Amino acid sequence: MTHEYEIEKGALEKAGAHGRKLAEGFTKILKEQSIPAVVQGPDTMPGIVFTCAAHTDEDADFTLGVFEEAVKEVNSKR
Repeated sequence: MTHEYEIEKGALEKAGAHGRKLAEGFTKILKEQSIPAVVQGPDTMPGIVFTCAAHTDEDADFTLGVFEEAVKEVNSKR
């Protein structure tokens, strides 16, 4: 299959819908936890910019560990 065929079948719309769902979820979770951050980017590639400069290397290590666990969990269900 060519990429053009996938686009014609709605791949971009599907990716956009998934991205919007993630962005809305990220925003809700961050707001509920009073985390100063901005969710931005195009629908197909939402990203989080943390606006609090007080993060430590330990915070980054913890975040990466949780992300890895989440990816492994999702991947195990494929």
